[in-house]
Amino acid sequence: MSHKMASLILASSLTILLGYYLPIPIDQHNDNTFKSISILDDPQLLQALRDMQSRGILMGIHGYKHEDFSAITPLQARNAVNDANQIFLKAGLSASAFLDPYLSLDRASNSVMDAINSTGVAMDLS
Repeated sequence: MSHKMASLILASSLTILLGYYLPIPIDQHNDNTFKSISILDDPQLLQALRDMQSRGILMGIHGYKHEDFSAITPLQARNAVNDANQIFLKAGLSASAFLDPYLSLDRASNSVMDAINSTGVAMDLS
Protein backbone atom coordinates (compact mmCIF):
# COMPACT_ATOMS: atom_id res chain seq x y z
CA MET A 1 0.00 0.00 0.00
CA SER A 2 1.38 3.40 -0.91
CA HIS A 3 2.10 6.08 1.66
CA LYS A 4 -0.52 8.35 0.10
CA MET A 5 -3.22 5.70 0.42
CA ALA A 6 -2.26 4.92 4.02
CA SER A 7 -2.32 8.64 4.86
CA LEU A 8 -5.74 9.01 3.26
CA ILE A 9 -7.14 6.05 5.22
CA LEU A 10 -5.66 7.31 8.49
CA ALA A 11 -6.91 10.87 7.94
CA SER A 12 -10.40 9.66 7.01
CA SER A 13 -10.58 7.33 10.01
CA LEU A 14 -9.48 10.05 12.43
CA THR A 15 -11.96 12.53 10.96
CA ILE A 16 -14.85 10.10 11.32
CA LEU A 17 -13.91 9.11 14.86
CA LEU A 18 -13.38 12.68 16.05
CA GLY A 19 -16.53 13.89 14.31
CA TYR A 20 -18.60 11.20 16.03
CA TYR A 21 -17.12 11.20 19.54
CA LEU A 22 -15.84 14.75 20.10
CA PRO A 23 -19.16 16.68 20.30
CA ILE A 24 -20.20 15.02 23.59
CA PRO A 25 -17.18 16.15 25.66
CA ILE A 26 -17.19 19.56 23.95
CA ASP A 27 -20.84 20.14 24.90
CA GLN A 28 -20.16 19.01 28.46
CA HIS A 29 -17.08 21.25 28.70
CA ASN A 30 -19.05 24.24 27.42
CA ASP A 31 -21.83 23.58 29.92
CA ASN A 32 -19.31 23.37 32.75
CA THR A 33 -17.30 26.40 31.64
CA PHE A 34 -20.00 28.81 30.55
CA LYS A 35 -23.40 29.63 31.97
CA SER A 36 -26.03 27.27 30.65
CA ILE A 37 -28.81 28.91 28.71
CA SER A 38 -32.23 27.66 27.75
CA ILE A 39 -35.05 28.64 25.44
CA LEU A 40 -36.22 30.98 28.21
CA ASP A 41 -33.13 33.14 27.54
CA ASP A 42 -33.95 33.71 23.85
CA PRO A 43 -37.26 35.56 23.41
CA GLN A 44 -37.28 35.26 19.61
CA LEU A 45 -36.68 31.52 19.70
CA LEU A 46 -39.26 31.11 22.44
CA GLN A 47 -41.89 32.97 20.44
CA ALA A 48 -41.09 30.95 17.32
CA LEU A 49 -41.48 27.69 19.28
CA ARG A 50 -44.78 28.84 20.75
CA ASP A 51 -46.02 29.79 17.27
CA MET A 52 -45.02 26.40 15.87
CA GLN A 53 -46.65 24.50 18.70
CA SER A 54 -49.86 26.53 18.31
CA ARG A 55 -49.91 25.30 14.68
CA GLY A 56 -49.83 21.68 15.82
CA ILE A 57 -46.12 20.90 15.55
CA LEU A 58 -45.07 18.21 18.05
CA MET A 59 -41.96 19.04 20.06
CA GLY A 60 -39.58 16.87 21.98
CA ILE A 61 -37.17 17.59 24.79
CA HIS A 62 -33.67 16.16 24.78
CA GLY A 63 -32.17 16.58 28.19
CA TYR A 64 -31.08 19.64 30.05
CA LYS A 65 -27.37 19.78 29.24
CA HIS A 66 -27.12 17.35 26.31
CA GLU A 67 -26.27 14.44 28.53
CA ASP A 68 -24.84 11.19 27.27
CA PHE A 69 -27.53 8.91 28.67
CA SER A 70 -25.35 5.82 28.31
CA ALA A 71 -22.89 7.27 30.84
CA ILE A 72 -25.10 8.65 33.63
CA THR A 73 -26.98 7.18 36.58
CA PRO A 74 -30.74 6.59 36.61
CA LEU A 75 -31.18 9.50 39.05
CA GLN A 76 -29.20 11.83 36.78
CA ALA A 77 -31.26 10.69 33.79
CA ARG A 78 -34.57 11.27 35.57
CA ASN A 79 -33.41 14.71 36.76
CA ALA A 80 -32.19 15.69 33.28
CA VAL A 81 -35.53 14.83 31.68
CA ASN A 82 -37.49 16.48 34.49
CA ASP A 83 -35.34 19.63 34.29
CA ALA A 84 -35.82 19.87 30.53
CA ASN A 85 -39.54 19.32 30.91
CA GLN A 86 -39.73 22.06 33.57
CA ILE A 87 -38.10 24.52 31.16
CA PHE A 88 -40.70 23.62 28.55
CA LEU A 89 -43.52 24.08 31.06
CA LYS A 90 -42.16 27.46 32.20
CA ALA A 91 -42.02 28.47 28.54
CA GLY A 92 -45.66 27.57 28.07
CA LEU A 93 -44.81 24.62 25.83
CA SER A 94 -45.60 20.93 26.18
CA ALA A 95 -43.16 18.18 25.32
CA SER A 96 -44.62 15.37 23.24
CA ALA A 97 -41.60 13.13 23.74
CA PHE A 98 -38.06 12.79 25.03
CA LEU A 99 -35.55 12.47 22.19
CA ASP A 100 -31.97 11.60 23.10
CA PRO A 101 -29.47 14.18 21.73
CA TYR A 102 -26.69 11.66 21.02
CA LEU A 103 -28.71 8.54 20.30
CA SER A 104 -27.06 7.07 23.40
CA LEU A 105 -30.20 5.32 24.63
CA ASP A 106 -29.25 2.32 22.51
CA ARG A 107 -26.33 1.88 24.92
CA ALA A 108 -28.12 3.00 28.11
CA SER A 109 -28.87 0.58 30.92
CA ASN A 110 -32.36 -0.68 31.61
CA SER A 111 -32.41 1.24 34.89
CA VAL A 112 -31.71 4.51 33.03
CA MET A 113 -34.50 3.69 30.58
CA ASP A 114 -36.85 2.94 33.49
CA ALA A 115 -35.90 6.24 35.14
CA ILE A 116 -36.70 8.17 31.96
CA ASN A 117 -39.99 6.31 31.59
CA SER A 118 -40.87 7.21 35.19
CA THR A 119 -40.98 10.91 34.26
CA GLY A 120 -44.17 10.40 32.28
CA VAL A 121 -42.63 11.84 29.10
CA ALA A 122 -42.98 9.50 26.11
CA MET A 123 -39.77 8.05 24.68
CA ASP A 124 -40.74 8.56 21.05
CA LEU A 125 -43.13 10.54 18.90
CA SER A 126 -45.08 7.53 17.68
